[in-house]
Amino acid sequence: MAQQMLNEKGILPDDFYQQSFSNWISAQNAKSNEDREVNPLELARQLGADF
Repeated sequence: MAQQMLNEKGILPDDFYQQSFSNWISAQNAKSNEDREVNPLELARQLGADF
């Protein structure tokens, strides 16, 4: 699976193995910015985050 992620997504094996599988599944299932009701970055800025 790590080789497939390197080939398809450019994710290095060390990065792949250092992440929990549940985090990886969550990231793969995340909606794109266009499909979200609210852009999380904009919401954080509205709440006072300073990036």
